[in-house]
Amino acid sequence: MAVVLLAALTGCRQQPESAAVSCSLSRRGVALGRSDGIEYAYRDHANHRVYVSSDAGIEVWDADNGAPVGRIHNIVGSTAIVTAPPLNRGFAADGTTGAIKVFDLDTLEIIRRIPYADPSSDMVFDATTGTVAAISAVARDVRLIDAAAGVVVGDVRLAGSPRAMWSRGNGMLYLRLERPARIVRVNLGARKVDARWPWAACKSRRDLIDH
Repeated sequence: MAVVLLAALTGCRQQPESAAVSCSLSRRGVALGRSDGIEYAYRDHANHRVYVSSDAGIEVWDADNGAPVGRIHNIVGSTAIVTAPPLNRGFAADGTTGAIKVFDLDTLEIIRRIPYADPSSDMVFDATTGTVAAISAVARDVRLIDAAAGVVVGDVRLAGSPRAMWSRGNGMLYLRLERPARIVRVNLGARKVDARWPWAACKSRRDLIDH
């Protein structure tokens, strides 16, 4: 039986040699009744749901009591999931095709397919601009998607390979790059990189997001 720890869960991978998906800051667990093939988990705080991907699809659970809500079919081995609650839309990377699939939060039905060359390794939703940003471990860019229309509006070229990204939802996106090791800030409204910092200069994510 898998246990997802929920208090601070935002998007965590399964720990090696363990059936549990967890975050270090979590304080409360909900048993999900399965332990096989868990690939990724994402918590939608606004709607009190947890999305858990596996080789069988994406299962949706109630974050408060652990009750099953439903399943999203035809998305296998997703490594990135994000929701846009104001738009009643969700986005999930398909681990087999690389496409980003858009689904309705109420029906859990897939309503659109957005081509992407490589499976996305991370996605975030920025409410200020209504943008979903996606990165992969291969491409040296950030794909920007109009969350309401479900269409690609641009790609921002990066000077290195993105390994992680985060946002406060204020129109600014922060990414950690490798080769060279640095942090860059993408202005989502202008769709361009507008600031850079060496990774060694930042002691924590808060140092970056406070800029």
